[in-house]
Amino acid sequence: MDLDELRGHNLPMAQVKIELYDSGSIGMMFFEIDDNEPFFSVEMEGFSPDAALAQAERTLDPIRLAVVRDLMRRVLEELEKKFQDNDF
Repeated sequence: MDLDELRGHNLPMAQVKIELYDSGSIGMMFFEIDDNEPFFSVEMEGFSPDAALAQAERTLDPIRLAVVRDLMRRVLEELEKKFQDNDF
């Protein structure tokens, strides 16, 4: 798959796992659907989408970066919706 194929929103299927560690830091791991090993992971002291995306931009190829950006957008939209609905 190349970047031209992404124009039609044909992003590879992936999922994100978010963990809160005992230390208080947050881990985010991004997996392809059929893979047990993350293709990208980041640990942060607080939830910082900008810091996660900055690291992704430095380390990932353009296709995986597009996947991380899409998943991060979805996470943020879902969190915003839950805050608005007080659904925690």
